[in-house]
Amino acid sequence: MNSPRPEIVQTIESEGIRLRQSGRTWRGMCPFHEGKSPALAVYSDSQSWFCFGCSEGGDVITLIQKLHGYDFKDACKYLGITPGKPAPVDPTLQRRRTLQRGFETAISEIYYQLCDRSQHLHRLRLKVKRDPSALTEAGAVLFARSLGELAEVDYKLDILLTGTAEDQLSFLKGAKNDCT
Repeated sequence: MNSPRPEIVQTIESEGIRLRQSGRTWRGMCPFHEGKSPALAVYSDSQSWFCFGCSEGGDVITLIQKLHGYDFKDACKYLGITPGKPAPVDPTLQRRRTLQRGFETAISEIYYQLCDRSQHLHRLRLKVKRDPSALTEAGAVLFARSLGELAEVDYKLDILLTGTAEDQLSFLKGAKNDCT
């Protein structure tokens, strides 16, 4: 039977290291060097730790190795982990990762399509700028529409590059509706 890794915050606190939550991280005094301010940062979302004072860091296993002078096998035994066997995948976490990958893939595909369209429209704009007399009346109307599209494409690229995740998700929903 496989045994998952213990949660890092609980393990550190069970080793007598006091932690205080600070946003999404936990802070405490580092047990590996003398210091007057909490330099130890514990990241529960990635199950890792790092000390900004002595530059030590790692996961729950490396912490136990350093604290007790254990090798990997003994640290795993101390933590109740069966080494060599992967921890069972949390279905909720797996679904979140799958959704995140899908989101990133969709953003990436649309981004590259918009970049290609933006490059095409910028080349058209430069071509007309070099020789505006080459435009016919119908060509001028199409050119004006292209410049309007260029502003829209640039706006969409800004959303993908600098927008919040909510803005990007809303954009993706709109792009999906445009395709159907």
